[in-house]
Amino acid sequence: MSYCPKCRNEVADAEEVCPDCYVDLIREVPADVPDDFDDSDWVDIYSFTSSMYARMAVEMLQREGVPSYSQSMVDGSLNLGTSTTVFVLEQDLERAQEVIEPIIDELPDIPYEDDDYSDE
Repeated sequence: MSYCPKCRNEVADAEEVCPDCYVDLIREVPADVPDDFDDSDWVDIYSFTSSMYARMAVEMLQREGVPSYSQSMVDGSLNLGTSTTVFVLEQDLERAQEVIEPIIDELPDIPYEDDDYSDE
């Protein structure tokens, strides 16, 4: 089974995107999301040009207990494989930046794309 890291629902393996949230599914049970969260609590941390890197980032974040998900976009519409943004809960933003920094540092000559991410 696959899981939605945003709504935490179990989804059939044939699916790659949650039918309710339209976010990329993960293969392991997602990190706990507080029961009192709402959609406005999620903030984007980084937009990757490859969904592979975004999924790696989500995997790393989940392993560290940071709730996260990725969403693929093309010109404002959902589509797998193009620009993929990783989201975390606002309260976890600083920790999430520390966790994914190694991935961003290793990206092959791709400039930072998200003004929200900084190396401060």
